[in-house]
Amino acid sequence: MGRKFLLDFDGTVVTEDVGHQVLVHFGDDEVKEIDDRWVAGEITTRERAEAQFVLMNISEDELVEFVDGFELDPFFGEFCRYCRAAGIEFEIVSDGFDFYIERLLHRAGLGEVPVTCNTLEFVDGRIRLGFPHEGDGDGRFGVAKDVLLKRAQAEFEVVGYAGDADSDKPA
Repeated sequence: MGRKFLLDFDGTVVTEDVGHQVLVHFGDDEVKEIDDRWVAGEITTRERAEAQFVLMNISEDELVEFVDGFELDPFFGEFCRYCRAAGIEFEIVSDGFDFYIERLLHRAGLGEVPVTCNTLEFVDGRIRLGFPHEGDGDGRFGVAKDVLLKRAQAEFEVVGYAGDADSDKPA
């Protein structure tokens, strides 16, 4: 039994909410209204994202260029080094998408950090979304952070958690 730290990505590991900024930058009022319905608990992460991305015309190059405008928290690399030296396991748990999470981690030289999140890929010029973890909880979120926290608590003596977005509230 050791120690583990779970961290949200948007607004925690990266200083801004990249997923939300994608919606603001590429979306219109209808995209924002769908987001409001998700915040109110009326729709799931899957329903929200699928409805929003259908309305936004984004190419892979445009999304890459936009995501490259963000940076990880300047102290996250130091946090990772500290955890490794102290024998503390850590993992990013996000209701966001691997497309931008992994890109930003790799760019910072932290591509080996474990990540549990939703998937976004471009196939034949179209966005394809995946929610491989949505069945782990009550189905509202693509990643049920409360379930991941409980699993970690069953396996580790001490578990820490950092995140303050709507998808973090169950945790």
